[in-house]
Amino acid sequence: MSDILESAVNGIKKTPLVYKTNLNFRQAEKYTLILIDHNLLKKKDNLFITTEKGLEFLKYYHQLLNQFEPENRREMKPEILRDSSLTRVRRL
Repeated sequence: MSDILESAVNGIKKTPLVYKTNLNFRQAEKYTLILIDHNLLKKKDNLFITTEKGLEFLKYYHQLLNQFEPENRREMKPEILRDSSLTRVRRL
């Protein structure tokens, strides 16, 4: 879904969106409707456009991804990994 939001930052029609995100039309329809329902994406005329809320989502999404880069994982202290609240996350 982040690929859809990133592709639609400057507005994009459905067919280019499908090709750019490697989705089929049925998948694109499903995911764009979900994003629209959550106000992350809007459709204006024939264009899908990422909303302000969608841009904010992308910002936090990329911050989260950066936290899980290999160099960050190696730096985690063992005592942090033993914390019970993180145990569930580690198993995923």
